[in-house]
Amino acid sequence: MLCGWYGKGLGLDPNSDPGRNASSGRRLAFSQAGRLGMARVACLATLVTAVSANAGPTLVAQHMDPFVSGSDLGTTGTAQVRNQQTPQGSQVMETLPAGRPPSGGWVDGADTSSLWLEIADGGDAGEARLAGPGTLTSEGIAGFRIGATFTSIQSRLSPKGRYSSQDRDWDTAACEIYSTADGRADAMIEDGKLTRLAVYDRRLMTPEGIRVGSSESALAAAYGKALRKVPNPYNESGVDYLLWTAPDRGFLFGVYRGKVVEIRVGGQAIQYVEGCL
Repeated sequence: MLCGWYGKGLGLDPNSDPGRNASSGRRLAFSQAGRLGMARVACLATLVTAVSANAGPTLVAQHMDPFVSGSDLGTTGTAQVRNQQTPQGSQVMETLPAGRPPSGGWVDGADTSSLWLEIADGGDAGEARLAGPGTLTSEGIAGFRIGATFTSIQSRLSPKGRYSSQDRDWDTAACEIYSTADGRADAMIEDGKLTRLAVYDRRLMTPEGIRVGSSESALAAAYGKALRKVPNPYNESGVDYLLWTAPDRGFLFGVYRGKVVEIRVGGQAIQYVEGCL
């Protein structure tokens, strides 16, 4: 099954026998097409291996990596989508904002040393601006983007919230904190939307390599003068560092005894002292 076939300049017929295309030397051409930006295979669902009676798996199954779902990938900053897998001589088709979860399949870049994401709806984005499941940005983490509705992420959260588990009459839509099902973060919900993630898990780190357990000196080296030091409201021995990446997005790094012990990401909610206040 081929879901969206475009053989630009290759003369490949999507209705023809894959074995005949392969025997005529087109299989090699297709394997190089990902690097040269000449072919696009777009599929919004899982790729299905189609088997011909004589030819075996189709070219798509042999030459495309598995697709990456939107919950597994985001952008660490604005990322350019180009018409070829190289910044040299290619054209910018669109710009992905930070945090947008693209879908597509990994392909080699034109220099063969870089990876590019072949976007399902056309174009390619370079690996440098793509965030995997373990990357923490001011827009959130994989599967949890700041601003997402509670209903869209509810299945990936713990069934009981922090406050409603103590008060059955608590208005969970107005303010509630849930742990993510995988235990990687605490998610704050305000007025039915995700406004903050608080991370205590060392598996998650920023694009600059800062995670829980990083030293205060490493934090300063990573962000320099962009950090703003503020008092920790709970402990005189602790200190917080704010880093705003946009007017309504940022990080708060909680530091105690020279080590990062908490990282918050989101909007103004990262500065709350207690609950949603």
